[in-house]
Amino acid sequence: MTPHSILSCEKEPTPDWLMKYRRGRRFPRQKFFGSRVVYYPAAGDDFHPVRIFGSSDAAHCFVMSDYLVREDQAHAFLLDPNLPGYACIEIQSLPLEEVWKTKYTQHFFPSDRELDEINSWKQPRPFALFAIYEGANRLAVLYLGYESVEAYDRLFCQGRPCKPPYGILVQNHGLGGDWNSMAQHDSYVAQLADKFGRPRWLIGEDDRKNWRHYEAVSDITNGGMHGLPRRLFKDNLPISRKL
Repeated sequence: MTPHSILSCEKEPTPDWLMKYRRGRRFPRQKFFGSRVVYYPAAGDDFHPVRIFGSSDAAHCFVMSDYLVREDQAHAFLLDPNLPGYACIEIQSLPLEEVWKTKYTQHFFPSDRELDEINSWKQPRPFALFAIYEGANRLAVLYLGYESVEAYDRLFCQGRPCKPPYGILVQNHGLGGDWNSMAQHDSYVAQLADKFGRPRWLIGEDDRKNWRHYEAVSDITNGGMHGLPRRLFKDNLPISRKL
């Protein structure tokens, strides 16, 4: 089965706040993160999960993060995201204080070597851009110029109860700046998910080890810079072992 056909079984109406959103309004943080959210760490210009989840109506809100991307680059990505049938009707720049709470408790602890690598790559001016797309439905994309593990920690691991993302795409890019391979079962994001709540769906590369207890359920879907073969994986960890 295709990812689209599987996710279509979980379709939902476009959130009311998103249907009623008008240009220039303040970013509705609580309503955005109260919706189903799909997260893509180290996303670059790859809108693959937006196409998969958005076209099936399974999710309408997306967070993409990448600390190697400048704000002008991200703005260009959002203007031309390769989402056939959709038009961008809004892009606004946000202060990070509107995206997450200022009080932050860190739950992952990189080594000194990892910190040196992070600091050698990340952009000096972190940013947030919020975009709305209109087509058969409406989609909302929040793009963060920020280190992706910390962004996950700030967005999905603060306080109790925590609401994990509905879906996530994890890719080991193997390029400079990929300081913690996201698809590894022991990556920092995987550890945070195990502790604070696991996404229901994961998109991962075919024939590669991904996070533990996720089962491939779809045919191959190609995406990313090189049209990589990916599959949709479903969390099959027994409920008794979650959290």
